[in-house]
Amino acid sequence: MKVGILTLSESDNYGALLQSYALQTAISKLDAESEVLRFEKKEEKKNESDTKIPAFASMIQNQAKKRAELFENFRKEFLKTSEKMSNKDLEKLNEVYDLFIVGSDQVWNLEVPEVDAKYFLPFAEPQKRFSYAASFGTSTFPEKMKDWCGNELSKFKNISVREESGRKIIKEIANRDCCVTVDPVLLLDSEEWNKLLYKSEEKEKYVLLFMLSYDEELAKKAEDYANKKGLKVCVVNATFIPKYGMDSWSGVDVRKWLTLIKNAEAVFCNSFHCLVFSAIFEKKVSIEFLKKELKSRNGRLEEFLENIHLMECIKEPMSISKDKFDEYMKEKKNNSLEYLRRVLKNG
Repeated sequence: MKVGILTLSESDNYGALLQSYALQTAISKLDAESEVLRFEKKEEKKNESDTKIPAFASMIQNQAKKRAELFENFRKEFLKTSEKMSNKDLEKLNEVYDLFIVGSDQVWNLEVPEVDAKYFLPFAEPQKRFSYAASFGTSTFPEKMKDWCGNELSKFKNISVREESGRKIIKEIANRDCCVTVDPVLLLDSEEWNKLLYKSEEKEKYVLLFMLSYDEELAKKAEDYANKKGLKVCVVNATFIPKYGMDSWSGVDVRKWLTLIKNAEAVFCNSFHCLVFSAIFEKKVSIEFLKKELKSRNGRLEEFLENIHLMECIKEPMSISKDKFDEYMKEKKNNSLEYLRRVLKNG
C-alpha cells in the first residue's frame, strides 16, 4: 500500500509541518508507506522596481530566506516526500499511489493562498479519494464554489473532517455524512513528540509568547505574567512583527519551537497547534482568539477548549488537566486511528 498525502506541507508554518509529520508517522505505524506530495511554488512576477529594494525591505527578505531554510531542513530530515511536481503531473499520480489522503490542516479553506482545486482530488480515481481531519477553517463555505467543490467531495470514498462545523459543511454542499477525527498531532503521545525535542538551551525560566498575528492584549498578558513571576518572555512570531525584532521571526526552527513549548513555565498564544501542543505537554496556557480577518478561524480553538473544559484560560493562564485531556482523547484518538486503519485496509 502506497499513500499520497496532500496537505499544506509547503507552508512555512510550524503546525502545518508537524501535522504532516504526525500523519505520516501514524500511517507508517499502521504498516503502510506514504509520501507527502510536493509541488513547485508559483513564481512571483517581478518588475523593474524589484531591482532596487530599500535597505529595510532587503533585510526582511534575507530573514525570510533564512526562515524558509529552517523549514526546508525539517522537510528533508523528517518527511518522506515526492519529487517536486507541477499541477500538470497530477493525473500521472494514479499510477504511483494506491490511494490519496488529503488533510489535515485547512486544506479546504479557500481563503488560504496555497489552496487550489487539487486539494479536492479531482485528478484521483474516486475509489482512491480520502480525507483525514480536513478543515475548512470556517463555519461557512463560499456560495460560488459550493457546486463544484460539493460535486468533487461527493465522489470521495470516505471523508473525515477535523471540526463539527466541517461535518455540517459536508452535509450542506455534498449531501453526505462524514466522521470527525482528531488533528494528526494528537495521534502521537508526548513520548513520541519528545523524540523531536532539542536538549534545552534556555538557562533562564521563561514564558513563551507565540502569535499568529500581532495581538497587543495577548502580549501584555504575557509580559505582566512574566514580571509578576520573575520570568523572561521568549517571543516567537508566525509573521514579521517589528516590535519584537528579527530574531523571534526567523531564528526558530520547527524542533526548537516544539522544545520551547515543552520547557515553558506558561504559554501565551492565539494559535490552534500551539494550544494543542501545550495540552500534549501539560502546560499552563492562556489563549486569545484571533481578530479581524483571521476571526473566522476561531471555531477550532473554541471547540478544542470546550472539549478539554478550559474556556477559562481566555481570562488567565490555566493548567490543562491531564485527567480531562486523557478522558477527551481516549475515545477520539481510538476512533480516529480506527478510521485511518479502515482506509488503509480497504477504504
